[in-house]
Amino acid sequence: MPTQLTTLDVWNGALDHISEQPVNDTMENTTYTRWIKRNYNNLLDAELRANPWNFAVTYHELTPVATPPLFRWSAKFQLPTNALRFLPPTYEGVRTADTIPHEIAGDELYMNSDGKQFLRCISRIVEPGRWDPMFAEMFMASLALKMTIKFTAKAEYFKIVQALYSQLKQQAIYTDALEGSAEPVEQMDVINVRYR
Repeated sequence: MPTQLTTLDVWNGALDHISEQPVNDTMENTTYTRWIKRNYNNLLDAELRANPWNFAVTYHELTPVATPPLFRWSAKFQLPTNALRFLPPTYEGVRTADTIPHEIAGDELYMNSDGKQFLRCISRIVEPGRWDPMFAEMFMASLALKMTIKFTAKAEYFKIVQALYSQLKQQAIYTDALEGSAEPVEQMDVINVRYR
Protein backbone atom coordinates (compact mmCIF):
# COMPACT_ATOMS: atom_id res chain seq x y z
CA MET A 1 0.00 0.00 0.00
CA PRO A 2 1.45 3.39 -0.92
CA THR A 3 1.64 6.34 1.44
CA GLN A 4 0.73 10.00 1.05
CA LEU A 5 4.07 11.15 2.37
CA THR A 6 6.34 13.72 0.78
CA THR A 7 10.10 14.01 1.16
CA LEU A 8 9.52 16.88 3.59
CA ASP A 9 7.26 14.63 5.69
CA VAL A 10 10.05 12.05 5.90
CA TRP A 11 12.61 14.65 6.96
CA ASN A 12 10.30 16.01 9.64
CA GLY A 13 9.38 12.52 10.82
CA ALA A 14 13.07 11.86 11.45
CA LEU A 15 13.47 15.22 13.24
CA ASP A 16 10.47 14.38 15.43
CA HIS A 17 12.27 11.26 16.66
CA ILE A 18 15.11 13.36 18.02
CA SER A 19 12.80 16.10 19.36
CA GLU A 20 13.96 18.78 16.93
CA GLN A 21 11.89 21.49 15.27
CA PRO A 22 10.49 20.63 11.83
CA VAL A 23 11.72 22.31 8.68
CA ASN A 24 9.34 24.14 6.34
CA ASP A 25 11.06 23.36 3.07
CA THR A 26 13.71 20.93 1.80
CA MET A 27 15.50 23.94 0.31
CA GLU A 28 16.11 25.57 3.68
CA ASN A 29 19.76 26.27 4.43
CA THR A 30 20.08 24.97 7.99
CA THR A 31 22.49 22.60 9.68
CA TYR A 32 19.87 19.85 9.61
CA THR A 33 18.81 20.28 6.00
CA ARG A 34 22.41 20.39 4.78
CA TRP A 35 23.21 17.18 6.66
CA ILE A 36 20.07 15.43 5.42
CA LYS A 37 20.79 16.42 1.81
CA ARG A 38 24.29 14.95 2.07
CA ASN A 39 23.20 11.66 3.63
CA TYR A 40 19.59 10.99 2.63
CA ASN A 41 20.04 9.36 -0.79
CA ASN A 42 22.80 6.98 0.24
CA LEU A 43 20.93 5.90 3.38
CA LEU A 44 17.76 5.34 1.36
CA ASP A 45 19.65 3.21 -1.19
CA ALA A 46 21.16 1.15 1.62
CA GLU A 47 17.78 0.51 3.27
CA LEU A 48 16.16 -0.40 -0.05
CA ARG A 49 19.02 -2.73 -0.93
CA ALA A 50 18.94 -4.49 2.46
CA ASN A 51 15.69 -6.37 1.87
CA PRO A 52 13.63 -7.41 -1.17
CA TRP A 53 10.80 -4.97 -0.34
CA ASN A 54 7.72 -5.83 -2.36
CA PHE A 55 7.08 -2.22 -3.36
CA ALA A 56 10.60 -1.92 -4.79
CA VAL A 57 10.83 -5.23 -6.68
CA THR A 58 10.57 -4.84 -10.44
CA TYR A 59 10.61 -7.39 -13.25
CA HIS A 60 12.85 -7.08 -16.28
CA GLU A 61 13.31 -8.87 -19.59
CA LEU A 62 16.95 -8.64 -20.62
CA THR A 63 18.34 -9.18 -24.12
CA PRO A 64 22.00 -10.12 -24.61
CA VAL A 65 24.22 -7.30 -25.85
CA ALA A 66 25.85 -7.72 -29.24
CA THR A 67 29.42 -8.13 -27.96
CA PRO A 68 29.84 -11.37 -25.96
CA PRO A 69 32.14 -11.62 -22.93
CA LEU A 70 35.83 -12.27 -23.51
CA PHE A 71 35.81 -15.54 -21.57
CA ARG A 72 34.04 -17.73 -19.01
CA TRP A 73 30.46 -16.77 -19.99
CA SER A 74 28.62 -16.97 -23.30
CA ALA A 75 26.43 -13.88 -22.91
CA LYS A 76 26.24 -10.56 -21.12
CA PHE A 77 23.29 -8.32 -20.39
CA GLN A 78 23.07 -4.63 -19.57
CA LEU A 79 21.44 -4.20 -16.16
CA PRO A 80 18.71 -1.60 -15.57
CA THR A 81 20.14 1.73 -14.45
CA ASN A 82 17.85 2.30 -11.46
CA ALA A 83 18.48 -1.11 -9.90
CA LEU A 84 20.11 -1.33 -6.49
CA ARG A 85 20.23 -5.10 -6.11
CA PHE A 86 19.50 -8.11 -8.27
CA LEU A 87 17.71 -11.15 -6.97
CA PRO A 88 19.53 -14.26 -8.21
CA PRO A 89 17.98 -15.68 -11.38
CA THR A 90 16.61 -19.19 -10.91
CA TYR A 91 15.54 -21.90 -13.33
CA GLU A 92 12.01 -21.97 -12.05
CA GLY A 93 11.65 -18.34 -11.05
CA VAL A 94 11.20 -19.06 -7.34
CA ARG A 95 13.59 -18.44 -4.49
CA THR A 96 14.10 -22.10 -3.59
CA ALA A 97 14.87 -23.30 -7.11
CA ASP A 98 18.42 -23.77 -8.29
CA THR A 99 20.19 -20.53 -9.08
CA ILE A 100 21.35 -20.08 -12.65
CA PRO A 101 25.15 -19.64 -12.61
CA HIS A 102 25.87 -15.99 -13.18
CA GLU A 103 28.14 -13.11 -12.28
CA ILE A 104 27.47 -9.41 -11.89
CA ALA A 105 30.37 -7.18 -12.81
CA GLY A 106 29.80 -3.45 -12.75
CA ASP A 107 26.51 -2.79 -14.51
CA GLU A 108 26.49 -6.02 -16.50
CA LEU A 109 25.16 -9.52 -15.88
CA TYR A 110 27.21 -12.45 -17.24
CA MET A 111 25.84 -15.94 -17.71
CA ASN A 112 25.66 -18.84 -20.15
CA SER A 113 22.60 -18.11 -22.24
CA ASP A 114 21.48 -18.10 -25.84
CA GLY A 115 18.54 -15.74 -25.49
CA LYS A 116 16.50 -13.44 -23.28
CA GLN A 117 16.63 -13.68 -19.52
CA PHE A 118 14.10 -12.59 -16.94
CA LEU A 119 15.34 -10.96 -13.78
CA ARG A 120 13.89 -9.40 -10.66
CA CYS A 121 15.64 -6.49 -9.03
CA ILE A 122 15.20 -4.02 -6.23
CA SER A 123 14.79 -0.62 -7.81
CA ARG A 124 15.56 2.84 -6.48
CA ILE A 125 12.18 4.24 -5.40
CA VAL A 126 12.82 7.80 -4.26
CA GLU A 127 9.22 9.05 -4.01
CA PRO A 128 7.94 8.43 -0.46
CA GLY A 129 4.41 8.25 -1.82
CA ARG A 130 5.34 4.94 -3.47
CA TRP A 131 6.80 3.37 -0.32
CA ASP A 132 5.05 0.92 1.94
CA PRO A 133 3.93 2.80 5.10
CA MET A 134 5.90 0.46 7.36
CA PHE A 135 9.06 0.96 5.31
CA ALA A 136 8.49 4.72 5.54
CA GLU A 137 8.28 4.59 9.34
CA MET A 138 11.39 2.42 9.48
CA PHE A 139 13.31 4.74 7.18
CA MET A 140 12.41 7.80 9.27
CA ALA A 141 13.80 6.00 12.32
CA SER A 142 16.91 5.02 10.35
CA LEU A 143 17.49 8.63 9.34
CA ALA A 144 16.90 9.77 12.93
CA LEU A 145 19.36 7.18 14.21
CA LYS A 146 22.11 8.64 12.04
CA MET A 147 21.13 12.13 13.13
CA THR A 148 21.44 11.31 16.83
CA ILE A 149 25.10 10.50 16.29
CA LYS A 150 25.71 13.82 14.56
CA PHE A 151 23.49 16.22 16.49
CA THR A 152 22.32 15.09 19.92
CA ALA A 153 25.47 13.63 21.49
CA LYS A 154 23.08 11.96 23.93
CA ALA A 155 23.50 8.23 24.47
CA GLU A 156 19.93 8.06 25.76
CA TYR A 157 18.51 9.36 22.47
CA PHE A 158 20.65 6.94 20.51
CA LYS A 159 19.44 3.94 22.53
CA ILE A 160 15.78 4.94 22.22
CA VAL A 161 15.93 5.54 18.48
CA GLN A 162 18.04 2.42 17.89
CA ALA A 163 15.45 0.27 19.68
CA LEU A 164 12.65 1.93 17.72
CA TYR A 165 14.47 1.39 14.42
CA SER A 166 15.11 -2.29 15.19
CA GLN A 167 11.48 -2.85 16.13
CA LEU A 168 10.11 -1.06 13.08
CA LYS A 169 12.48 -2.89 10.73
CA GLN A 170 11.54 -6.27 12.14
CA GLN A 171 7.83 -5.48 11.80
CA ALA A 172 8.25 -4.12 8.27
CA ILE A 173 10.19 -7.18 7.07
CA TYR A 174 7.71 -9.57 8.68
CA THR A 175 4.67 -7.86 7.17
CA ASP A 176 6.38 -7.55 3.78
CA ALA A 177 7.08 -11.29 3.78
CA LEU A 178 3.39 -12.09 4.30
CA GLU A 179 2.38 -10.39 1.06
CA GLY A 180 2.62 -13.19 -1.46
CA SER A 181 2.56 -16.96 -1.61
CA ALA A 182 4.54 -18.63 1.10
CA GLU A 183 7.73 -20.33 -0.01
CA PRO A 184 9.49 -23.22 1.74
CA VAL A 185 12.24 -22.35 4.18
CA GLU A 186 15.62 -22.12 2.48
CA GLN A 187 18.10 -24.93 3.04
CA MET A 188 21.80 -25.01 2.57
CA ASP A 189 23.02 -26.37 -0.77
CA VAL A 190 24.76 -29.25 1.02
CA ILE A 191 21.41 -30.47 2.37
CA ASN A 192 19.65 -30.02 -0.99
CA VAL A 193 22.26 -32.16 -2.76
CA ARG A 194 21.42 -35.16 -0.56
CA TYR A 195 17.93 -35.35 -2.01
CA ARG A 196 18.83 -35.21 -5.71
